[in-house]
Amino acid sequence: PLAGTCSSQAGSLCHLALWLLNCQKIIIFCLIASVGSDKKLAIDASLCKMPMKPEPKLSRREREIMELVYAAEELSAEEIREQLIDPPANAAVRNHLRILEEKGHLARRKSGRKYLYRAKASRLKTGRSAIGRVIDVYFGASLQKAVAAHMANPKATVSEEELEALEDLIREARQNQATESKSKKRRKR
Repeated sequence: PLAGTCSSQAGSLCHLALWLLNCQKIIIFCLIASVGSDKKLAIDASLCKMPMKPEPKLSRREREIMELVYAAEELSAEEIREQLIDPPANAAVRNHLRILEEKGHLARRKSGRKYLYRAKASRLKTGRSAIGRVIDVYFGASLQKAVAAHMANPKATVSEEELEALEDLIREARQNQATESKSKKRRKR
């Protein structure tokens, strides 16, 4: 019931937990301590790998363009260029947009005399892929290390609502894991 839902207040940790919930062969050992003032959360799911197709890598500028498109949902080449940091020439922006179309990240539609660009994949799907890469690259595929790093940031805040949502997601993941484990035992017999 909780899979796929995060309130806007729940934020990135909720989306991270949703990613966990949707992983196959989830192995989660969770310790939620000091829910009161410290709000520390530790999850060990280093064996959890989200199956994903290898995606063509994006350059820094392509990632910047995709972030703008996701934020606005649909933009023209000129609107994208206006928002870029140290914007290149119009032709260069259009070339990046063409490449992103070829890689399958963007779609375009004609609107009057210009084209409007939108992301082809959902924000959640792209976010799952991105967070998986971040966890693999920067945290040695350890979700525990990634969450601990986020929680160690003094600017990171975790609301009571978010902690409750995480507890529910973890409880549901444990139930799914237990069900999967029972199914495997029955198949072995």
